[in-house]
Amino acid sequence: MLHRSGYRKSKGNENEQVEAYNMFDMDCNVANCIGAKKLVLHLWGGIASDSNFQNNIRAYPYLNELAEKYGLELLIENVVCNTENPMEHLCELKEKFPYVKFVFDTKMAAFHEQLELLYEKKYEWLWKEGHICHYHINDYGGGYMDWSNLRTLPIGAGKVDFSRFFDFIKKINYKGDFTVEATAFDSKGVIAVDMLNEQFRYIRENLR
Repeated sequence: MLHRSGYRKSKGNENEQVEAYNMFDMDCNVANCIGAKKLVLHLWGGIASDSNFQNNIRAYPYLNELAEKYGLELLIENVVCNTENPMEHLCELKEKFPYVKFVFDTKMAAFHEQLELLYEKKYEWLWKEGHICHYHINDYGGGYMDWSNLRTLPIGAGKVDFSRFFDFIKKINYKGDFTVEATAFDSKGVIAVDMLNEQFRYIRENLR
């Protein structure tokens, strides 16, 4: 699995768009060479974020075709916004492109106070129709759109109700993949092995 930011597509400049497509093509090639099967894309991002979202959404079909050419499944992540909100954009993508696939990030959703939407009937199409194909698991310790606290925290270091989240994951019988995201090393590069092992232990226990 490989990640790519969409900040150049967010700027809306034609030259930036061309460069973004060229970089994306190279990313797809690298992902294919290393045996990746999925490519996570931040379709909007950077300072521009979703301020030019229609540029981003117009780019999606071409990016998806490129990914498919390399045998990759393209997944759009619910990354944070500075103009609208991630769920609104996921809904618009699904309306225009019924085949679209997503990665759902717990921190990104909590930042916009949208994690609870995952459990609502109105949005059950996200999982019932197989649009969410991957989850990013990380905690969030700030309030609504609290940019000063937009840090990647391990489970238990923030406010996310992971007990409810994993109960939901079991209820819907999700059998796909997770990525555990947590800052795992200090300024000297020492890896927090015990913390990582605790993350994996917690997840295994809650998925039983």
